Amino acid sequence: MLKNLPRRMTSLVLVIALAAGISGCWDKVEIDDRAFVLALAIDKFEYSEEEKARVEEQGAEEEQQGMTPKEYPADSRRNRIVVSIVYPNVGLLGGKGGLIPEDMKFPMSTVGPDIYECLSQLAISMSKDIFLGHLKAVLVGEGLAADRQLFMEVLDDMDRNSEISRNVYFIVVEGKAQQALFIEPLVEPIIGTYIEKIFETSARSSRFHQKKLGDVLRSLDIHGDALAPRLVMRERELAVAGSCVIKDYRHAGWLGEIETRAVQWIDNMVRGGIITVYVDDIPVPYEITEAGREIKIQHDAGGNLRMHILLKGEGNIVGYKFAEKQELMDDKFIKSIEKAIEEEVVAECTGVMDKLQHQFGVDIWGFSEYLRKYHPEIYDEVGKDWEEIFPEVKMLFSSDIKIRRIGITK
Repeated sequence: MLKNLPRRMTSLVLVIALAAGISGCWDKVEIDDRAFVLALAIDKFEYSEEEKARVEEQGAEEEQQGMTPKEYPADSRRNRIVVSIVYPNVGLLGGKGGLIPEDMKFPMSTVGPDIYECLSQLAISMSKDIFLGHLKAVLVGEGLAADRQLFMEVLDDMDRNSEISRNVYFIVVEGKAQQALFIEPLVEPIIGTYIEKIFETSARSSRFHQKKLGDVLRSLDIHGDALAPRLVMRERELAVAGSCVIKDYRHAGWLGEIETRAVQWIDNMVRGGIITVYVDDIPVPYEITEAGREIKIQHDAGGNLRMHILLKGEGNIVGYKFAEKQELMDDKFIKSIEKAIEEEVVAECTGVMDKLQHQFGVDIWGFSEYLRKYHPEIYDEVGKDWEEIFPEVKMLFSSDIKIRRIGITK
């Protein structure tokens, strides 16, 4: 055996040498040759009346100047969506900028039949390799979300793309996603990072539905319905406020910020926020520190399904009328504030439930899945026809709110 040792050592060295020679990063691309996309916007290709007038006017001016008018994209089978990206100037961010002033970021946009071809066209025009591994957010325009067929195709493209993480933020924009992507924020110049920070700092407000791409895709795959965060544009800032209701793979309508908080309370997802109630015409802000809900399901005397939802919460009083602090020491007064908050919570949840049951007809909470897990005998009765039964279910709300602290004054 010792005689064969040199031969074995030689073979081992050869194997190690071969492994070192053939290993490595086969798709190695220089950083300067890559576009690290942090935010992606997708819109339905369509001209508004204002845009059509602008294009026609621009073409007429070009003809008067003896120029050949530019050919603008026409609505066709090949021009179906608009994909827009913004990627940062990596060299400038790394302190490698030259003497000539450079842009902090580069916005790009193109028209095509699907996401893959649009990204391919952008890569060719930029002479860069597009990388989506650091993507922070996907923005979808309102018009695209309202087109069921096109929306389903875009969702499928994202679901199949291995570079797009399921943990990116998925947002429906009120208006065009491209306009939101190309905005010049006052605070953070890199739009993808800006959107990520908005979500992180606003998470405890409970005024938007904090669902990521994987959550939305999973909900749509199971039910065909979902709730996604809504993005609202202002002059030089963005706000994530409220929710987009998606029914049968299309945008069905919006929920406001207060309605969204109520939805999340019913869904056991409230993590914080402020509820302001008026006691003796004085606004009293209540900071939510804990929230939850309990569900009881039964049949009434007529055999109809009833759901009783108990909304529970704990929190602190964070403001009142100056020079009248003694009232907050009175147990009866504290109880009156708790009652006012309970009534407000019940009213908000009753209102949004009525809207989703009778206006949209969408069970975005997945009550059918809850029945299947915890009440299989009831699910066997109603599961197949839940879409028709849900609007007829009697929903009863009650609330149990506790004030734990009244604040400290100097």
